[in-house]
Amino acid sequence: MSKMMILILAIMLVGIASTMTLQSCNDNTYVQGARLYTFHCANCHMEDGSGLENVIPSIIESKYFGAKLDSLPCLIRHGKANLTTSHSMMVDMPVNYQMTEYEINNVINHIFVTWYPDREAVTIQDTKKNLKDCPVPAMRYGQ
Repeated sequence: MSKMMILILAIMLVGIASTMTLQSCNDNTYVQGARLYTFHCANCHMEDGSGLENVIPSIIESKYFGAKLDSLPCLIRHGKANLTTSHSMMVDMPVNYQMTEYEINNVINHIFVTWYPDREAVTIQDTKKNLKDCPVPAMRYGQ
């Protein structure tokens, strides 16, 4: 086989492998959301979303996935001081200014798929609008 044929064959194999890798990344559209949740949220809210009993609120029982859904992107981005848990404890949710609007959207949709399967996915347009409309809180410790 000539060097040119070997080069062409090698390029084709790399192309096929790249396509297979990209396809496997796209098999689950919430992979990034799951990874971001694990990195940014699971230390407090736990992998199973249960929270830390009497200390950190459960995502599964959160009011932010009901009537306060529009404020969820703001809560993720800006955190919240003095958040009252279901056991009347005051806790602070940290800010996540390093997360992009797309990452916030993906985390929300991962949470929906995992714990609220009856909910429709949130669009990036909704997340952008909600982030634009949310008030910027006063600076807090840790920002």
